[in-house]
Amino acid sequence: MLVSDGEENCGGDPCEVAADLRKKGADFYVDVVGLQVDPASRAQLTCIASAGGGTYYDVQDVSRLQDTLTRTSVRAARGYAPAGRPVEGGTTRKDAPAVTDGQWLDTVGDSGPEHYRLPDPGRGTFHVAAATLPTRGFTGVSSVEVGVVSADGTPCGSPARETAQGASNGGAPIAAALTLSATDREDCGGGPYVATVTSNNEEVQGLELLVRTEPEVEDASALPAAFGRASGFSDEVQAGRAAADAVPVVGGPNFSSAPPTPAPSGA
Repeated sequence: MLVSDGEENCGGDPCEVAADLRKKGADFYVDVVGLQVDPASRAQLTCIASAGGGTYYDVQDVSRLQDTLTRTSVRAARGYAPAGRPVEGGTTRKDAPAVTDGQWLDTVGDSGPEHYRLPDPGRGTFHVAAATLPTRGFTGVSSVEVGVVSADGTPCGSPARETAQGASNGGAPIAAALTLSATDREDCGGGPYVATVTSNNEEVQGLELLVRTEPEVEDASALPAAFGRASGFSDEVQAGRAAADAVPVVGGPNFSSAPPTPAPSGA
């Protein structure tokens, strides 16, 4: 982890050094924290993080530095360990294997797009997310995309796509999530519905697929009241719970490592 308050001033090029180390096969990555830096310094520090396979964090308020360091160190210590029930995606929609609600583990990059037949949600809602960890040899802009089509191949809504620059650090996967309600699917036709996952990385990489179906609401009057805010983007809520009750939590790098969110005191 590199913490800096400005540009390099020793006559070298740290961005080039980081890139050279990775090209030579050094097993490392570097996360960079810029502390109250100007635009030129931020550009150089971002370059170091990208070339070094890490992530850049910008801190303008010194009081937030400790939180940022804690977040980066906790995420690094947890690491990334893909998990899920093994599945092999189909090369076409016709040979897509059926997946149920849960987490699945596959690979992408070995046979083009991966296809999976989704469970029937009836009048309910789909939630589909795909996460990949770019291979170490891929240092460009990496992307993962997940989309859903109906039985006749018509796209349902717009695909979800996520990209990251220099994400091949061995610990920072990228994830794309897509939600489709019954209304969203009216224009694309009926099922069976198939999810398609693609990546621009042509090397084989792990793929985590998370599938959830949400049943249709049959009695809207039985739902709890909306959790409204006092006005605009204020942190003051009307439900009688002060913003000070918030409990800090650091998210995990993937689905399996996501920590449970504790209930605030007095909730």
